[in-house]
Amino acid sequence: MDDQILLLQPEAKVLCPLLFTLGVCCLAIAVGVCVYKNSYEDPIALSILSLNCWGTPAAFGSYDKEARMHEIGRMIQKEDHDIYLLEELWMRPDHATIKTYVDNMTGFEMTEVGELAVSGICDGRVAP
Repeated sequence: MDDQILLLQPEAKVLCPLLFTLGVCCLAIAVGVCVYKNSYEDPIALSILSLNCWGTPAAFGSYDKEARMHEIGRMIQKEDHDIYLLEELWMRPDHATIKTYVDNMTGFEMTEVGELAVSGICDGRVAP
């Protein structure tokens, strides 16, 4: 009986949860300090461009669309911003046109058509 571990004795019923709670609190404080130091002491600059591509078909009034998609691709290649959000890029050929410009760039990636949509299409729904 002399070699039993202290935490298995009856008086350890209070000590064990107390030590566990203390350990969790210390871990939470350490994580909080690390997040604070990395987030607030050394902020980074982030440049984001949200661009409406006006990618509807010409039948709906979108003229010179092919030239516009090539120009958008060339603009993205200049790498003036860190993140590009392309709105109303409806047609797959337009997506492929801009993707040809992005594929040659280092550090940039373009999502595939429907990759961010829950149901495979962009219908305005938001889900986790």
